Amino acid sequence: MKKISFYLLLILLIQGCSDTATEKVLKMEDIAPKAKNTSKQTTNNKEKKELIGFSQLAAQWVGFKIDSIVSVDSLFFNDRFTPKKSFKFKLYNSTNETLFTQWVFKDSMATYNAFYNWLDCFGEPCKSISIGQKRALQKDNCVILVNDTSLTYITSKEQVKTKQWFTYFDTLTHSSNWKFIIDQHHKKTSWNSMKNRVLIPIKK
Repeated sequence: MKKISFYLLLILLIQGCSDTATEKVLKMEDIAPKAKNTSKQTTNNKEKKELIGFSQLAAQWVGFKIDSIVSVDSLFFNDRFTPKKSFKFKLYNSTNETLFTQWVFKDSMATYNAFYNWLDCFGEPCKSISIGQKRALQKDNCVILVNDTSLTYITSKEQVKTKQWFTYFDTLTHSSNWKFIIDQHHKKTSWNSMKNRVLIPIKK
């Protein structure tokens, strides 16, 4: 009888040790979800870094010569329409100065509301611009690019190299579709849209 009791006690002890080992293995497996969370957090940080309005590296990659970049703190007309983000820089090289500005809005309704109001009160004289207008919008050369979520305004005394800017945006995997491409050079203005990299003239 004592031997039977001894064997029963031994079996219970072995089973207890086995259960404890099983619990330890389960606790080690619980680490896996933490590893997934860490991976997700790293991805989110990477996405945040890629959300940039202007990249000097991309600009120089496509052939722009930039000696220095200065951030601009001034408020512009489009800042009145509460954009989600705005980017304003002056780009300098040895012979020229270019102003690069971009406003990003929450949706197409907000974007086009800002754009059409801007056309109604364009520049310091607050003059009205009609769609398809051929005459100059302002004294310096400029390009205005409009898509569903952003307005981009680039102006310079020299010609704004529109095709080169398209290559720049392609480098940043920006959408190649534009609702409006307004290009002023030599006091004449052309109006186009772009779909799948094909220019489509806009007429009055």
